[in-house]
Amino acid sequence: MRMDLSSGPMVDVNEIRKSAYKLVLRFLHYSPRESDMVLPFYLNCLEDPSEDVKRLALEYAIDFFPFSSDQLDFLKRLFLLKKLASEEIKKIVQNCLKFKA
Repeated sequence: MRMDLSSGPMVDVNEIRKSAYKLVLRFLHYSPRESDMVLPFYLNCLEDPSEDVKRLALEYAIDFFPFSSDQLDFLKRLFLLKKLASEEIKKIVQNCLKFKA
């Protein structure tokens, strides 16, 4: 989706969202104790009415998952998205199995 900001250049909203996710993840890597404050905002994106917002949030699910204090709730939210999240759920489960082995 592109947005016209009056007389300025066209802005790709998804690129702004991607940059925001990357900045939040960088913040969490340096301040993981803040995850309880930050993660609810990310999880709200998974429930957004906009399919674009949901899809992009799903792309970052595997990155946000390790910061979740309630990983079962995190996975439940992904399961509620059904087909939209199936690939992301597989990635998270595979990643968890690697660490347990």
